[in-house]
Formats: sequence, structure tokens, C-alpha cells
Amino acid sequence: MAVFQKPSLTWLTPTGQLTGNIQADVLSLRLVGIRALQRHYRFLESKVLPLVENPYAAPALTDRMDYSSDTGSDELASRSTRCVASLIDGFLFVGILLPTQYLTGFMDSELSGEASLLDEFLMVWLGTGLTLVLNGYLLAARGQTIGKLITKIQIVDSRGGHLLPFLRVYVYRYLWMLPLELANIFIPGDMDDFLVGFLGLMEVMMIFGRERRCLHDYIAGSKVVHFRPSRSLTE
Repeated sequence: MAVFQKPSLTWLTPTGQLTGNIQADVLSLRLVGIRALQRHYRFLESKVLPLVENPYAAPALTDRMDYSSDTGSDELASRSTRCVASLIDGFLFVGILLPTQYLTGFMDSELSGEASLLDEFLMVWLGTGLTLVLNGYLLAARGQTIGKLITKIQIVDSRGGHLLPFLRVYVYRYLWMLPLELANIFIPGDMDDFLVGFLGLMEVMMIFGRERRCLHDYIAGSKVVHFRPSRSLTE
């Protein structure tokens, strides 16, 4: 005759054996059940829930927020590329201006302290005119200087991404220090050179900000991006 044996529940308890105390055994079984549920929910959370689309969830951001462009359609030129473009423009400018100053005798007069106010005034305007001759057409038609043409970057509106009108791209952006330079003609000693140099350094250091814009960019409302041939004044 077969003997009926009650199934063992010892495998359900944390210790693997029943104590004979009903309350203790029931508590042990409850703990085992809770742990099993916890493992079950962890499995659902890690494996199943990611596959189910939540209709009430906020839209996922597919791209990082880009502070470099208000329109998100233009990639800012790197700081190193802008530096190379500025060096090219600077070498061209100095390479023409210094020989002109030497041939006109202004350099000797300046070094000896004998340069007149008229001479200094004319040299300031010579530099302004030289910038216009070298880069005027490129700035108006393409938003570029010779340096920016070589490095394939251009100046555009900081919000719309279109080319700037000539007043903003040349006068606001390149001649914003002209009043200070003219005023410095009447300041004796080396204080004028210090003021211009300090202000120039500060405005260039602003390029290390988040938007990579110098002070003249903020004055003109411009930014420097990679060149795009189809860009116009009214995008």
C-alpha cells in the first residue's frame, strides 16, 4: 500500500528547512515570495518595459542642444580656423602697410617722435582704406576676407544665417575701434597704445566663450560659420 507523503516545502525557506513554528515558517515563506516578486519586476523593468512605447512620455531629444547657432542649421567655424584666417589677413595687411609707412617716411618720424597729428591721422585712414581695398568686395559679396576665403569660412547673421549688409559686415565689424584710434592721436605718451592693445586683447579673448564670438561679432550681430555658396542676403 502506497504511503502518501506531504510535499516538502523546505526549499522555499531561506535556510532550507522548516522550524516547526507555524508563524516563523509562514514569515519565511512570505519573504521568499516577496523576493521572487522583486526578481520578477526587475526582469520586467530591464527586459520588457524598454520595448513598450509609453504614449505619455515626453519626446526624446535626438540631438544635443546647440548654443552655437540660433537656427541650428550652421556649423560654427572652429577657433583654430578663425585664428589661421586672422593670421593670413594680418600678414597681408602688415606686409603692405609697413613698406608704405617706410617709403613715405612715416616710420622714421614715428620712431623719432617727430610725426605730426596729420601724419598719424592719415596713417589711420590708410589702414582703413587698405582693409577696404583688400577685402571690401569679398565682404560684401561672400561675407569673407582673403583669409576666410582660403580657410573656407564666412561671416553671417547670428540669427538668420544669411549674409550681412555691407554696413554691418564692414563698418560695425571692422571699424568699431576707429573712433578710439582717432581719439588716441591726441593722447600723449604710450597710454593710447596700451588702451587699444588692452581692448583688442579683451575682444579677442571672448572667442573662448560658448558661442565663439568676439566683441566685434556681438557689435555687428554676426557669427563665423563654414562657407556655403548658396547663401544670400535674404535667407
